[in-house]
Amino acid sequence: MSQVKFENGCIQIAGKRMQIISGVVHFFRLPRASWRDRLEKAAAMGCNCIESYIFWNLTEPEKGRFRLEDNLDFEAFFRMAGELGLHVIVRPGPYTCSECDNGGLPWWLMNHPEMEVRRSNKPFLDAVRSYWSVILPKIAALQYDRGGPVIAVQIENEYGGYCHDTEYLKTLAGMAREFGITVPLFTSNGAHPEYLPDAMIDGLPLALDFGVNSMQMFQLGKKFRPDDPPFCGEFWGSWFTRWGDSQVIQRGPEEYASELDDILRSGGSVNIYMACGGTNFGFMGGANQMPGDPYKPDATTYDFDAPISEAGEITPKFHALQRVIRKYRPEVKPVTPENPRRQSYGKIPFTATARLFDHLLELSSPRKTVSPQTMEKLGQGFGFLLYRTTVTGPRHNVLALESARDRVQLFLNRVPSGIFYRNDSSFRTPVLHFPPGTNQLDLLVENLGRVNYGPYVGRDPKGIVGELMLGTQVRVGFEHYPLPLDNLEQLTFDTPDTLCEEPAFHRAVFEIGPEEEPADTFLRFPGVHGCVFVNGINLGRYWEIGPIKTLFLPGCMLHRGVNEIIVFETTGLRFPYVESTATPEFGPRKQFLDSLDQI
Repeated sequence: MSQVKFENGCIQIAGKRMQIISGVVHFFRLPRASWRDRLEKAAAMGCNCIESYIFWNLTEPEKGRFRLEDNLDFEAFFRMAGELGLHVIVRPGPYTCSECDNGGLPWWLMNHPEMEVRRSNKPFLDAVRSYWSVILPKIAALQYDRGGPVIAVQIENEYGGYCHDTEYLKTLAGMAREFGITVPLFTSNGAHPEYLPDAMIDGLPLALDFGVNSMQMFQLGKKFRPDDPPFCGEFWGSWFTRWGDSQVIQRGPEEYASELDDILRSGGSVNIYMACGGTNFGFMGGANQMPGDPYKPDATTYDFDAPISEAGEITPKFHALQRVIRKYRPEVKPVTPENPRRQSYGKIPFTATARLFDHLLELSSPRKTVSPQTMEKLGQGFGFLLYRTTVTGPRHNVLALESARDRVQLFLNRVPSGIFYRNDSSFRTPVLHFPPGTNQLDLLVENLGRVNYGPYVGRDPKGIVGELMLGTQVRVGFEHYPLPLDNLEQLTFDTPDTLCEEPAFHRAVFEIGPEEEPADTFLRFPGVHGCVFVNGINLGRYWEIGPIKTLFLPGCMLHRGVNEIIVFETTGLRFPYVESTATPEFGPRKQFLDSLDQI
């Protein structure tokens, strides 16, 4: 029998009634060097527990190859939380959502011809079993029942809002017990009466996800599960940001704190989403699209207007929540932690350039096929994919794609000739004029993030999906250059060319003195659209459409001496330098309560 119980309307740990005040801290959205700082701040705010997902797609990026090191070492993170006196709630999926590519599911699942994700499908359950056989025993070893900090494990995520296959949930629960999970398992779902029956299975308590009207939400939960403890599995403090949003959503500190007060006064337990902001480093971010709606990729920042910001700063929301939590945990001293040090390193000029078309073979090995293939079929998960074919002229034709996912730049003999974006009503160009002889036609396709919520999860392949046509003629004969951009060490640079209008890598260096401690900073977007690498680490994507205008650069990614910045700009630089500033730029703001009809 577990020492942790979720029953009879309350949570008990070692025989004592416990009100869980948890905060979400995503270890994978933070540099490992900042883990302790963020956990200490969550504890200082008053949390007695932290919660985190484990993303399957990051943990098993290729079938059978696991990454459990650096900032993916969840065991070290959970142990650190326990050392600070914090309990831990784990959400290992398999589906997690959280604005991550493909909802946290690995891209390579799509290559199985019989794969049906998130349901009682043998290929999917076999893949889950293989994954869980590695991570769940590690979680089991850290359970409270074995002297560790883990007090509960959630299976799946908001399933009732997606499907009604409760046998699938039962299978996952049985699998979790098989791999040694003895602490309470639970499910979680948005507090919607139509979806709750399909989010529940016998023997597992149900948590509700909401941001407002807490007492009404708890009453709704009680109608369905009268014996379950009132537990808000995600108490939304704001919302995420998508590229092209007109405003960044924020939530007033006092209004949010008042809602938290209602939850705690009623005896409910809560999980503050997010307690600490983070970053969609590299190509981690997902996208949102429901049938009939436009595709909306998620921004690099995952600040979420959290009490502890993306950069680890204490915000007014921190103080507002701390004041409320002290009423229910008076033993916690009202400490105001120090903010990390910030610095501006000024304008750092580009001193070298490598045009993509001149250096393709340094970054990629071509694959020849008859018809265009998707990223997944070529064994590529993220980044860019260049399609190359030849066209004999003279001819004058319209080029058309069956489907473009997600951003396609067209080049005719290296001359920019158009851009397609997934939301465009048509993937047709004006008439292209091919001169006499052999012409080179290149299409650079960017994966902006697989859909992470709804029916398109696991069904969002990237690249050219279907045929490419000139006029009425289907084209065949392609070279594919996969460009995951996971290693730029082989790239050689030429003289600087910051005015070039084709995709290029631009290099800048700056020096931190031998007596100077590297500090956190932010990089203003240097161009129209691209991504930034600092000392070999992919900070993430930038895009002039905003609404954010800066990328967070943690000081722990810098070092004394020479630091290298490489900007891959796909369209054209706006400045001949990359600028470091001490202040983030988030763009216009909109209040959470005014945005509820849109989220």
